[in-house]
Amino acid sequence: MLGGSMVYLLFRAYWDLSLLSFLPEGNSAAGAWLPHWVRFQLPDGLWLYSALRFQQWVWQGASLRKCWGWFLLPIGLAFGSEGLQLMGWLRGTGDWGDMLWYLAAVLVGLGTYFPTSHKKLYPTHRST
Repeated sequence: MLGGSMVYLLFRAYWDLSLLSFLPEGNSAAGAWLPHWVRFQLPDGLWLYSALRFQQWVWQGASLRKCWGWFLLPIGLAFGSEGLQLMGWLRGTGDWGDMLWYLAAVLVGLGTYFPTSHKKLYPTHRST
């Protein structure tokens, strides 16, 4: 979360998030040397990844069956908002690169959850 926030605060020329509109304009010259995907797509992927990791921390020890809805909430918000932007129903750019970073965040974020929750998803009962 901190990494994505720092990219927004330090290297964006304008605030396209209404939550940040109270801040003075960003410094685009400072981030001009950074690739486009670092300034505009990486923060979105990092934010989704951090949301999934936070969910893992909150639900640690619980089976995925009990908490799947909470994992789907940030995923649905991320992909849903980007899809609505692509269709022109929500203000924004609707970038396919953002979708790729969201997908990477989901694969890495949930991929780290499954190895620890596998035994809880599929318990084996052995009688000795």
